[in-house]
Amino acid sequence: MFRQGQIEKEYLALIKGIPEKMQGTIELPLKDDEGRLQKSITNYEIVDIFPDHDVSLVRAFPKTGRKHQIRRHFALIGHPLIMDHRYGDFAFNRISYPSDADSSWIYIRRHCTGDCGRI
Repeated sequence: MFRQGQIEKEYLALIKGIPEKMQGTIELPLKDDEGRLQKSITNYEIVDIFPDHDVSLVRAFPKTGRKHQIRRHFALIGHPLIMDHRYGDFAFNRISYPSDADSSWIYIRRHCTGDCGRI
């Protein structure tokens, strides 16, 4: 149903830094497991900004379903997810968030059919 556009996915993610735009689209191709580039699109909007910590809370809406798409897209635009041990800013995570946490700060907020009431 996701591929046919019948289900929309919404995620909350904590990212490093403050993107230039309060909302936008990341349209960057991503390689699949065989190394082939695939079209990949993620819409996003900033929910809140925490300048004292150089962190932003974003809502992300993937339009395509690539492996680690949200994590990879935000890393590619210079705003990796906090505590992402694969695509993240390792030095920033170690200094700013010393912890035993073993996962990035992403949360599946909802999946819905039709309009999710978003951008």
